[in-house]
Amino acid sequence: MNILLGEYPCKIDSKGRVRLPSGLLDQLPVEERDQFVISRGFEKCLYLYPRKAWEQEMVKVNNLDQFDEQSRKLQRIMYRGASPLKRDSVDRLNLPNHLLSWAGINPTEGLVMAGVNNRIELWSAAEWDSQMNISPEEMAQLAQQVMAKRNAGGVDEAN
Repeated sequence: MNILLGEYPCKIDSKGRVRLPSGLLDQLPVEERDQFVISRGFEKCLYLYPRKAWEQEMVKVNNLDQFDEQSRKLQRIMYRGASPLKRDSVDRLNLPNHLLSWAGINPTEGLVMAGVNNRIELWSAAEWDSQMNISPEEMAQLAQQVMAKRNAGGVDEAN
């Protein structure tokens, strides 16, 4: 699995096309640079997965209990609006308008692509700034709370 890193301000044209930053493309194996899947994120952003990473994530979702109502609802939510994308000859992706609208991404304001683990998150520039506007003290407190919860759950550090 590739770990994607970096924060990239991007311009999006009126047709919803955005150029994938070379800094992100260079982090992917050559055979994973052409096909992607875009979906709604858990916050007001979009998740862009290399096709292989999407398939790995969907194995988890598809293995949920079909007889459990919440599991079925999560499956529907995860697949809702998900769309396959292909990179064109000049490294652009044509993003679906309904997903851009859902995430509040406006071509006149631009967007930010951020590498997060196995995916690229797409945020409106304003929403990204709002989400990342956190003091060092708040960041330390957040880390302490999340890691304490993780350790209390007996999660293996190696995972």
